[in-house]
Amino acid sequence: WKPSPRRRILMDFLWVLSLLGTTFLTGILLLATWAIYYHISHTEIPPSISQPFQLRCLHCLLIMGFGLAYILKKTRLFTDHNFLRFLMDGIPPRKDPQLSIQNLCFDGIPVRMYQPKGSCEGGWRGILYFHGGIGLYGSVDAYERLCRAIAKESNSLVVSVGYRLA
Repeated sequence: WKPSPRRRILMDFLWVLSLLGTTFLTGILLLATWAIYYHISHTEIPPSISQPFQLRCLHCLLIMGFGLAYILKKTRLFTDHNFLRFLMDGIPPRKDPQLSIQNLCFDGIPVRMYQPKGSCEGGWRGILYFHGGIGLYGSVDAYERLCRAIAKESNSLVVSVGYRLA
């Protein structure tokens, strides 16, 4: 029995695809192992932290993100800044029925305004939010969930300012 040329091409493609998938999963496993080892050997969690397991998991994910960014930078697939910006922006949140969200622009500077729905006697308190990221990371999108939580919890109008990154 000899496979047809079309079937042979399909079998070769599937073989290459499985090889790439195995290599990718092995790389992720090695990266996760390294992140956990690095975390355990270099990090002490103060006893006053109320959720140490969640903090440890988040720290390991951050180590993996920075490690993956370094690998992608060395292979010239991504610059580390662009990859980390992509990770920080994350999955966009769903529409929130408790907030009115508007994208505005003042003198060419983009801002996003979060206002709780409903009326406020005496006017709204205002919070002006400038995201962190040392001028390299972060965006209005990256801090979307935080600004929504601030607006809802404090019953305040939050204006998140976007600015040019380095």
